[in-house]
Amino acid sequence: MIKSVKMAKKKESDVDVVIKPISRFGGLDNIHVALMALVVVLVLLLFVISGSKTITIVNSTNVTNNTITHLASNFTCTMGNCTQPLHSIAQVKGFVEQVLASYSYVNGSASLIPYFSDIGNATYVYVPKDGKWYVTIPAISIYDKVRFQELVVVSDSNLSLDFVTIETQKPSHIVNDKLVSEGVISLNNKLSCNTQNPVQVFWFIDPYAPGAIASLNNLTTLENRFTNKVNVTIKILFGGATTQVGNEYGLGNAQELGRYLLCASTQQNFGRFSEALQSAYGGQYLSESILNPLAQNSGLNMSEINSCISNSTPLLNRQALLGQYYNITITPVAIVNCKYLTIPQTVQEGVCYDNSSICSAA
Repeated sequence: MIKSVKMAKKKESDVDVVIKPISRFGGLDNIHVALMALVVVLVLLLFVISGSKTITIVNSTNVTNNTITHLASNFTCTMGNCTQPLHSIAQVKGFVEQVLASYSYVNGSASLIPYFSDIGNATYVYVPKDGKWYVTIPAISIYDKVRFQELVVVSDSNLSLDFVTIETQKPSHIVNDKLVSEGVISLNNKLSCNTQNPVQVFWFIDPYAPGAIASLNNLTTLENRFTNKVNVTIKILFGGATTQVGNEYGLGNAQELGRYLLCASTQQNFGRFSEALQSAYGGQYLSESILNPLAQNSGLNMSEINSCISNSTPLLNRQALLGQYYNITITPVAIVNCKYLTIPQTVQEGVCYDNSSICSAA
């Protein structure tokens, strides 16, 4: 990879907003999956052999609003009196949705948990003897497609998190966001942009963050599937990854990649530029002497590109504020219709959750 020998000093107008990149952007390895599956099997086996009480299992996909109260109040015991649960399945489901969403704020690979947890097919088990709810959630790694089960144990007395088998750790705090569908988190206190087509998608990236440039392929796939039914706009957040490159090559030089992406994304030939950029990028610094020919050869209007880059700082500052509004700490991520948080691999699920009508026709 060609490296620029010219060092640029950081300008006062350069954007310098730090977004912490994920430390390990990948799926769970097979050892983690095997250990979690083993724990789930052992726990469920313990319930079966205990034999002291009947355990009622209810699949959430078969639960309706009219039957939730009935199901939650009709647990039977083989001996003695049975204490009814204090909380309904709907209440436990809502809490587990919050627990899973909270993992999006955990450092490392555990932050990906919400994006391959199939909350819609979770199974809820109440054990009167323990006074706990045992919730199993089917999951599949978005990278190696390994299937496994997650187990969340909830105390019925105060609806609190008792135990998890997910990455052997609990989130430091439970947020008010909710995992509403596989790969889709509904952000608390965030309103939808609109209810009309096209669906708005904000694509946040720190250009040098792991997976950022590669995510442009997901962006192209999304646009090809939905064409004019979605409107994707790239939002550049200069975070820790770009700052690290800037420490060696100058922050202004490091930010050029983001400025080219921002300005090229407004032109019709952005797809060609994106493909050329992905071919040229190898995880290393790209100088202006490389980016400029890529833009020219992609058929971009260079006078518009140069003008946009020269005047890009105010727009980048506004995008940094938008990132703060959505509390974006890891990129790449996408916000669908101003309300739903996804990652590039699950953004289509976010679009379909927001507007199922365009998915049935796509």
